[in-house]
Amino acid sequence: MTGDRLAIIGCGAVTRLCHLLALVTPGPFRLTTLVDRAAEHARTTADLYSQLLATHGVQDRPAVRTASDVQDVLDEFDAAIVATPPDSHVDIAAALVRAGKHVLVEKPVACSSAELARLHVAMDNSSAIAVPAHVRRLYPASSWVADVLASGRLGPVRNVRWDEGSPFSWPLSSTFTFGPVSAGGGLLNDLGPHILDLLGYWLGGPAEVISTAHNGIGSTGTELELRTSYAGVDALINLSRLRELSNTVVIEGERRTLRVDTNRAARYVEYEPDGSVLDEGDVPADPPSLRDRAGLFHEQLLEFRRAITGAPSRLPQLADIGSTIRLIEECHSLAADPLPRPWRSGRTVNRIPRPARVAVTGATGFIGSNVVEELLDQDAETAVTAIGHSRPSFARLAHLDPSRVGHRPLDIRDTAALRAAFDGSEVVVHAAYGKSGNEDERWSTTVDGMAAVVEAAKAAGVRRLIHISSMAVYDTGETAEIDEDSPRLAYRPDDRSYAQQKLAAERIAFDDGGASLEVSCLQPGVVYGPWGPKWTVDALNALRADNESLPSGSGGGICNAVYVLDVAAAVAFLATADGVDGECFLLSGPQPVSWGTFYDHYRAMLGLRNHGIADHVKWPDRLRRFYAGQTTIRTKRLSKAGFGSTTDLPAGMSQVASWATWAGLV
Repeated sequence: MTGDRLAIIGCGAVTRLCHLLALVTPGPFRLTTLVDRAAEHARTTADLYSQLLATHGVQDRPAVRTASDVQDVLDEFDAAIVATPPDSHVDIAAALVRAGKHVLVEKPVACSSAELARLHVAMDNSSAIAVPAHVRRLYPASSWVADVLASGRLGPVRNVRWDEGSPFSWPLSSTFTFGPVSAGGGLLNDLGPHILDLLGYWLGGPAEVISTAHNGIGSTGTELELRTSYAGVDALINLSRLRELSNTVVIEGERRTLRVDTNRAARYVEYEPDGSVLDEGDVPADPPSLRDRAGLFHEQLLEFRRAITGAPSRLPQLADIGSTIRLIEECHSLAADPLPRPWRSGRTVNRIPRPARVAVTGATGFIGSNVVEELLDQDAETAVTAIGHSRPSFARLAHLDPSRVGHRPLDIRDTAALRAAFDGSEVVVHAAYGKSGNEDERWSTTVDGMAAVVEAAKAAGVRRLIHISSMAVYDTGETAEIDEDSPRLAYRPDDRSYAQQKLAAERIAFDDGGASLEVSCLQPGVVYGPWGPKWTVDALNALRADNESLPSGSGGGICNAVYVLDVAAAVAFLATADGVDGECFLLSGPQPVSWGTFYDHYRAMLGLRNHGIADHVKWPDRLRRFYAGQTTIRTKRLSKAGFGSTTDLPAGMSQVASWATWAGLV
């Protein structure tokens, strides 16, 4: 009988968050070895496992050995979990099988049918086996739905619709999932192995791809619509990494329709053909621990052991996943239709030569992500180094051509990492600032980050730095109009407010960068648009909660609103414009509007009445003063340089309404 010593190859998020938890409680295996090509990852993962054991009061486990090369520790384990990036799965799994080690291989097991065939060959010449880690086969709903279909109570199945999606938040250790599909990247390679496998499990075969559509531009995108057929039953699959979908599967039969959640802890509803509810409740779980992550992955280890011993296992065999790999290959080979992005439709893009390479900090944020896309749209030869603070946030850019966009997750205060990221870039656009953490952390990100960006840009030989600041640096007071010659706020070192952060960052950009860099500073007003946190998403949420929480009507103070795509276009303009060195540029929309008019557009999206109140006694005094301000931006320098905003408020809000409907916010 195979021993119980287990190695995990690859110490990324699925190992840290799933497999380690499953190995804390007694089970069929004991963890002896952790392997990662980055030795430090293996060591920190071993430390995490020790902490988990201590937290659960487990004291009798030996220390786990760590290594950067599995060949160095082959004698330390009997079986292994392969949890490395997908393009290495087959090479590692096949080598281990040939060495007589049983392997549980994370999905996708292989990136192609040819790769899968190589793993079959390795198994044919060994007593060891490779088992697909299709953990969703163990979700309570998976076998329960199979039983419902087998019972015949739905009648012959007419069609299936699978909707699954949420904003991407998985704490990646690398960005392979946003890379090329040939290396296992992309939305379909991530979720497809589970979903297509379950549809085949429930409906049988043969299976075929009818059509595919996605939002990718040179990639497979972050939104996917896939039409398939299983044993003659049409199955429509909608997937997203950008928005919350219903996360349900709806199976329509001739007699009944079943809707069931795609989560571990799932609920179901059965309907009559007329829509009346026949039955609803929680999907039964046996054992109940399958509803939580630790219990689910512990059960997967039990099933892995059963497969090793030749006992029946609920995990699929390697031969069972061939059709799933083939379907994914077919999807990638088909000419895909473009999924609509209505919030960017009807827009004219100026095709203007831009720098060959631009680095953008804060590239996954609201303004930064739009800057990246604008630069790529304006010049088909431009490449962008997208710098962000976390790997999951790069989902915002994953629909773009990976050959033109490089993802670099790093701390904006790390000068050495920035220097390497800026290498080869003619222009740096600095859009990052402190918006999370406590006051000191926000200040450090904005101010220390600016200093690091300037130092790194100079060291990398960057020609031009464009800093995105804010109109908040001006002392508006009772001023009716401001331009770039208007007085700034007084600098107060003990004040860590947003305006003072931006003011301090501007001083660093010009004082420290001006001698070696061409420095320009863009100072937009109230930036709104799709995904806009403060002036769009927060505003919609505030009005939904309390319609009287924000101004209404044409009276009251002035809102210098500017649509985010105009901000992005202004940045692209400054990347190559002459005569902009050492200058600041205020930016607003074509016409100023009242705050009430601005928020009334959101009320229209939400179906709320315009109450016409420009000033409310229940608002805090600070907000009442803010919303009463009458200052208008005059964008004289940008106009003189040759740029002007083109999106008026009705046009911009029309785009926001399209996006908010798509995103399920209205």
